[in-house]
Parts: sequence; C-alpha cells; structure tokens
Amino acid sequence: MARSEPDPARLGDATRRLHVAAAVCLLLLAGCGAKEIRAEKAIDPAAQQLLAIGTAYRQFTYDQGRPPEGPDDLRKKLPSEGTLVSPRDGKPFKVFWGIDLRSPQTWAVRRPVLAHESIGVNGSRYTLTTVVNVELLSEQALRDSSFPPGQQAP
Repeated sequence: MARSEPDPARLGDATRRLHVAAAVCLLLLAGCGAKEIRAEKAIDPAAQQLLAIGTAYRQFTYDQGRPPEGPDDLRKKLPSEGTLVSPRDGKPFKVFWGIDLRSPQTWAVRRPVLAHESIGVNGSRYTLTTVVNVELLSEQALRDSSFPPGQQAP
C-alpha cells in the first residue's frame, strides 16, 4: 500500500485547532490562580510615609538625573508636607540626601539605609533602605546597618 503525504490544508487546520485549544487551556488555568491576597494587619502609617519618601526620592533621581539635595526637592512628589514627619515619634525622618539610587551603593556592607525615624518607639525605628524597602528595626539592628559616607549610625 502506498503511503500518501498529509494534506497541507488539513495539517494547517489541525495546527490551528491545537493552538486554540492550548490558548483556551492557558486562559482557564489563569482563572484558577491563587485567591486574593489580603494583609493580616494594616501597614503602619510611619512605614507608609517612608515608602512615599523612598518612591519620591527614586522618582526625583531618575526624572532629574541627580539625587535630591534636600526636602524641597521632594515636596511636589510627596502626598503632603506631613509625610516627612513620623507619626510615631512626632519628629522629622532622618533622610540622607544626595544618594544616587541609579548606581550600586558600594559603601554598603549591610542594609543600606536611606532614611529612618529620628527616635522611634519602644527601642525600634522604621527604616528605609536604598532599594525602597521599609523595616522596623531594633536600635542594635539599625546601628549594624550601613550608612552613607560621612553619616554615622544613631
């Protein structure tokens, strides 16, 4: 019995059906993803404010091609004037100005600090890193972090 070659028209049609079936399966699987993620507890307002400062700092640096030199550079990018003051200790956040976030922080051996609460509460302070991450640190953990050249640990 002679072997016949597959009909190219039918082969193309079968390939299309296979692609459509695969796409439908992927769409169905995407709909079966994880349930909505909800935070167990609200983010502390001081942490939210430090995140806003970090986001504004980074945005200013990339928009202007240089790091902010002081609070006046960020005022237009912050939600309000009060963003620069911690609601936990009532003091202005200690922000290290002039740090260029576009390049690696070669001065950092450990956690690279960009800002932190001035006093904090109960022996801990919210701290913002140069990668715009906020952590609640003990005094010792903050002292063990890396600070920009010319700046000292609290």
